[in-house]
Amino acid sequence: MSANKLSCADFLVYTNKDLVINECVPFNEKYIEAVVGKCEKFFFSFLLPEIILRKLDEEISKVKEAEENENEELTYCVCDKPEYGKMIQCDNECCEIS
Repeated sequence: MSANKLSCADFLVYTNKDLVINECVPFNEKYIEAVVGKCEKFFFSFLLPEIILRKLDEEISKVKEAEENENEELTYCVCDKPEYGKMIQCDNECCEIS
């Protein structure tokens, strides 16, 4: 509505069970200003820094690397080798091998 400078617009909600039509929902400038303000804050606080700095990618890489290192250190009692493929680790706390 805001982009097209409309004073009202029909609002449709469609589901598999029903179609609801609210005719001529009025434009609410205060609501639009509040939503746009929240969107701008989110964009400048979270999205733009992530797009520029790619910190989330770095964090994901660190977690994956830590998990890989952790898996390399685990050995399994029957073969005494690190994890590969589908394996079952012995959970017997008294096991002398693992």
